[in-house]
Amino acid sequence: MSYPDLDGERGVAVSADGTSIGFVTAGSGPALLLVHGGMSSSRAWGPIWPQLTECFRVTAMDRRGRVTSGDGPRYQIEMEFDDIAAVAAAIVEESAPAVDVVAHSYGATCAVGAAAGAGAGAGRRAIGSLLLYEPPGPATVPPAWVEAITQYVDDGQAGRAMMTFLTQIIDLTPEQLDAMRRSDAEPDWEQIVLKTMPREAAALLRFDPATLGGAVQVPTRLLLGSQSPQWARQISDDLLRSVGGSDLRTLPEQGHLALTDAPELIVREILEYLPRSG
Repeated sequence: MSYPDLDGERGVAVSADGTSIGFVTAGSGPALLLVHGGMSSSRAWGPIWPQLTECFRVTAMDRRGRVTSGDGPRYQIEMEFDDIAAVAAAIVEESAPAVDVVAHSYGATCAVGAAAGAGAGAGRRAIGSLLLYEPPGPATVPPAWVEAITQYVDDGQAGRAMMTFLTQIIDLTPEQLDAMRRSDAEPDWEQIVLKTMPREAAALLRFDPATLGGAVQVPTRLLLGSQSPQWARQISDDLLRSVGGSDLRTLPEQGHLALTDAPELIVREILEYLPRSG
């Protein structure tokens, strides 16, 4: 399955360091911000975009360093907290009292930081609630793996780096790997790997999202696949303990890529958790 660019109105928010963060918005209803994971872009939300835009005013951002977003000369994960806060603030400035955030994987880790106010920006107050699918942390990225993929990228071997990510980190089955080879879900995957994989992996070595859990003051729900890697369970449990009033839902027979493997299930979880129009 191939996911083209999302239909909608294009916009740009300026993050705290001056980087332009691109996004696309469509639909009507309560404001909803989607934050994609690593090795992908806003296109990752393609399987659920039509359903969500029927019920929400949905914005999907491109995280820095890919597709419609700019980048800076250096990288710190805290910059991504500011990126989310900047887009959320832009949405609220336009029309909404607050924006609910649905985020996957690395994007979910960054959403925790944004909601906790851990960046330099002031957009934390724009976030109304969080729905987080398997945010990673130090347990996700063994140091030896980070060293290996950094060398692969230095050598220009994006495919090899991507394969080790899919097999060693998110535990894809042979069937899932075969399906991914036959798809073109993210046409810019090679550029994204070369530009962002080593730096995001290195950032996770030092940043544990659960350490900021106590500073998250908005309703939070965690989603976890029953077949996901052990690190996903560990970090989700840590966040469940640290974020006051949070809860956790387990998705049966799903792994880390339920967004593509079972999009209807993700839509159902979003519609159940968040207020919507209609």
